[in-house]
Amino acid sequence: MLRGFQLAVVGASLILAGCVVTTLEPTNVAPTYKVADKALGVVPADSCASLSKVVIEDARTQKELGTRTLVQTGATQPVSFKSDPTVWVREGTTQMLQRAKIDTDVAGKPVLRLKISRLALNERVNRLATYDGRLDITAEVMTPGSANPCWTIALRGISENIGSAGTAENYEKTMNLALERALLQLVNNSEFSNKLCGVCPR
Repeated sequence: MLRGFQLAVVGASLILAGCVVTTLEPTNVAPTYKVADKALGVVPADSCASLSKVVIEDARTQKELGTRTLVQTGATQPVSFKSDPTVWVREGTTQMLQRAKIDTDVAGKPVLRLKISRLALNERVNRLATYDGRLDITAEVMTPGSANPCWTIALRGISENIGSAGTAENYEKTMNLALERALLQLVNNSEFSNKLCGVCPR
């Protein structure tokens, strides 16, 4: 009986050893937004809160996304954003505004401009991988036709995730969590709702 147990332990150890990642490849990510946290506490905005349009800009000075690091050796490979990040941010923003009951095509209402200032995704790989995401956005509310905002807020979303190494699903979930956490700070802000209800000087 003991010998059988020892063999089982040895077999399990060999399986685990076989799961250790020994090499890494560069990775390109192209996330599509889908809800990552269904329990996210989005508070519906006042019924008068609406926008005429949403503008997304990539204002990053550092375009590299991040690094994959092999814990065992310290070797690294780059993580790059394969697609246009403004498309991804727009997808998430559209859905978040919908969850907050904010219309985005009402003539004469304020314009929301979102500027991506930092976007990061890093992965540390061993038997499993740990993922860390970060998204910094400047949100500006402007009256239609104005180049100057009447209200500005800095948003930051931080996310963590753990799972199999190098999977599109884990990259996507980590980034979508960061996006949701940044946008939640906007839609749940009472000053933002006030500006959309007309308290935004021309």
